[in-house]
Amino acid sequence: SLASSAAFQRVGDVLTARKKTQRVVVCSAMGGITNALLELGASAATGQALFHEPLSRIRKRHLDVCVELGLNERVPSVEKELIQMLEELEEFCRGLNLLGEFSPKSADFVISFGERFAVALVSAHLNQCGLTVRRIDAREWICTDGQHGNADVQMDASISAIVKGVEDDLDFDVLVTEGFIGKAPDGSTTTLGRGGSDYTASL
Repeated sequence: SLASSAAFQRVGDVLTARKKTQRVVVCSAMGGITNALLELGASAATGQALFHEPLSRIRKRHLDVCVELGLNERVPSVEKELIQMLEELEEFCRGLNLLGEFSPKSADFVISFGERFAVALVSAHLNQCGLTVRRIDAREWICTDGQHGNADVQMDASISAIVKGVEDDLDFDVLVTEGFIGKAPDGSTTTLGRGGSDYTASL
């Protein structure tokens, strides 16, 4: 549960206490962020300039955690990465604003930012805790069909990618990746539906 900076600290405490055993850490978005991102996309697609308000709230939530964990000072690269992703998200919303539609494919891309923001913060915090962190974009390993919003995992391809991907570099205390998201055959971002992060962890 990544509801606050205190929750991030608990994750660090739990993993530091279990450092002797390698772990795979699958991150969900911060609490409430997936719904906030859906609201953002819908606002942008209706032609409202007001999409800047929900975007501002999402921006503040993540950058506040970055500051509260001290990452902006000790790991400045994570703040820079968050800002770059937020700018990418804003640019995409401008496109939705012009098109006036929010397709399932667009929705998957927008809500994927929740997990991607979380992974950036968790990875940086765990590094700060003294853990050796390996970070992987889940879309490199989780292969799905093109059914946006509730994609089916291509099991053989995904398991093969996961096994090979993990074994390629075993130099880590924790391997951190996103839950809930995958990649369609056309390279677009997909989501696995509700409970998708648990599904990713199981895979």
